[in-house]
Amino acid sequence: MEENKEEPKKEKLKINFFKKIWYSIGKVSKYDEMAELGVKKAIKYFLGVIAIVTIVLAIVAVAVEASRGNIDTNLYAYYAIIYFLAYYIILFINFAIYAILISACLFLVFKLFKTNGTFRKILSMTIYATTLSVLVYVIYLLISYFSGFSIPYFDAISIIIVYIYLYIYLRRKRKENGNEFYRGSKKKSKK
Repeated sequence: MEENKEEPKKEKLKINFFKKIWYSIGKVSKYDEMAELGVKKAIKYFLGVIAIVTIVLAIVAVAVEASRGNIDTNLYAYYAIIYFLAYYIILFINFAIYAILISACLFLVFKLFKTNGTFRKILSMTIYATTLSVLVYVIYLLISYFSGFSIPYFDAISIIIVYIYLYIYLRRKRKENGNEFYRGSKKKSKK
């Protein structure tokens, strides 16, 4: 009987990278399942998302600079690597700080309302919640790069997107578990 309980858990732990992207953006209800994979897997996922978007940014930046005649054709690869490293470092630091700060705030809220939740699980969920924020930010950078269009305080909008995703997650959990999720009560309901 115990073996049957372990099998579904193993199935849940096999979520590929692109499915995680899809779940992070479109299926907030899967945050628990993904958070169960652990912080290490969430960080690897985060590094992968940042790598993909920085590859796109680097390719676009080199293509635009080459079309403007600012890059020697013999040095495309060199400039692509420089752009990749610069964008990767900037985006990683930027969104890692967001994820840690948002997780810390959410952890404090959980403790304030005596809710069960570890910092590691909250950090994992926050990392997944930053996916759309990263993608929107990169789209904004591309539009800004081509048009010079700028939105003041766009970084704040990126953070708000993460908060909205986590709020939706918490609302769903509350709906599933009633007020006990917020209170952290360990009392079992009478049947």
